[in-house]
Amino acid sequence: MPRDHFVPKAYLRGFVPEYLSGGRGGNLVVYRPSSGNSKRLNINDYVACETEFYNNHPIDKHWSHTIEQSWPRVRHHLANRGCEKDQLDELFWFVSAQYIRTHSFMRIVARSISWENRQAKQVSFDGKQAKCVFVDVAKTDDVLEVVQRCWPELRDILRENYSWTVYHNRCTRLFLTSDDPCMREPSSGDFMIPIALDMYLIGQTVPLRSSPATIRHTSASTEMVRKVNQAAVKGCHSFVYSHEETEQLRRFVKKHHVEHDVMLAGRGFMNQPEAMTDDTMQRLMVRFETLRRNDNRG
Repeated sequence: MPRDHFVPKAYLRGFVPEYLSGGRGGNLVVYRPSSGNSKRLNINDYVACETEFYNNHPIDKHWSHTIEQSWPRVRHHLANRGCEKDQLDELFWFVSAQYIRTHSFMRIVARSISWENRQAKQVSFDGKQAKCVFVDVAKTDDVLEVVQRCWPELRDILRENYSWTVYHNRCTRLFLTSDDPCMREPSSGDFMIPIALDMYLIGQTVPLRSSPATIRHTSASTEMVRKVNQAAVKGCHSFVYSHEETEQLRRFVKKHHVEHDVMLAGRGFMNQPEAMTDDTMQRLMVRFETLRRNDNRG
């Protein structure tokens, strides 16, 4: 069974120390913020991947054959404070893919599909008949069909409605990334993604753009690096990725991580889920009754 990278190696390559010196290979430090535990893994190991995450959907191969191949070249042009039109197009394709291909976005899509397919049934509860709504998990293929439709739509939005800035980092503290590398700030609508240890990309909304998208380059302050690293830790799904393993960084990721609501945990989609039957629904209600009674006794 294939192991699908929801954060590609082509991207994570920019977060190993060898990237800064132009070397090959290298180790990536993976932090689990909820516990503070960390592990050093070779960049060629299975980092940021999950077995059958994309269920062999064609879009996964399309990503690996197109944007992942061009990403090192785009990153190189950005590092040299440039980016021509064709490279900008590749940039927006890549950034939009990093937003929609991860757990968080796919979980949102799955919950939307599941809610649309919800079932209302009469079941027995506390000795009485009650009408309940049951929401099942979504199929991976159904989720990825939505993801595939969203990709060009989001690319167009990023290209046409945003003004972009690359922040170049020359501070001793370098940028972190996570398994949700592309983040959207809810209040402002800004998009943010660490590009590499020494670069960070921010897109700010421009409602009435009259000219093609461009890239501005500027230097990042120490305070800016600290704030965006906090955002990366806060917005991660399960893991933070770094070039170093230190006690200071361990405390940093534990301090700024925000736990997910337990009711929103889990993938919410499966490759071949079994349809929920009337018997399954009734068993769920029996289980819920038992848990409620135990909770009241406690």
